[in-house]
Amino acid sequence: MSDPMSEIVVPAYVGPKPKKLFIGIRVSVPTANALGMAVETLARRATEAKLDVRWVPPANYHVTLRYLGYTRPEILPALRDKLALAVRDVAPFGFRTSRLGGFPSIDQAQVLWAGIEDAGQRALAALAAKIEAAVVELGFASEPRPFHGHVTIARPREIASLTQVVLPLSEQMFSETKTDGITIIESEMK
Repeated sequence: MSDPMSEIVVPAYVGPKPKKLFIGIRVSVPTANALGMAVETLARRATEAKLDVRWVPPANYHVTLRYLGYTRPEILPALRDKLALAVRDVAPFGFRTSRLGGFPSIDQAQVLWAGIEDAGQRALAALAAKIEAAVVELGFASEPRPFHGHVTIARPREIASLTQVVLPLSEQMFSETKTDGITIIESEMK
């Protein structure tokens, strides 16, 4: 068996103000590069279709395992400790990013995403379940929605059909990410 996950990255805080946080896994550089190249084509097609879409920068591509929302900085040490316990027996694993889709659907998209192949989806779902149990023990509300691992690449400014924009690339395979840790990420809306 491989060594268990060892890395939990926690954001540095300055001041007592709550921050909007989530727990995730950043995708590999090859995955971010492959998705970024696809996004160049998608952005051009969206512009031609006169769709107003906000594109996520490749440096921010990740899979969200658990959204936390506004979190007080003083809880970070306890959160890090709980997460370390939750993932201590999880062996590093990889997942492949492929296919494009949308939430709630590609025809009425609020989010455009790249999916995760089945084996990676199962590994991510198992990890997300461990993280869910850990954060609920700390007092966070249970997540009512089922886990669906994906990498958000864009958000239309209004609900839109992205079918024609995505069609030529909808089944593309992007790359693989190997992970040995999780990250607590701060969400900054701009």
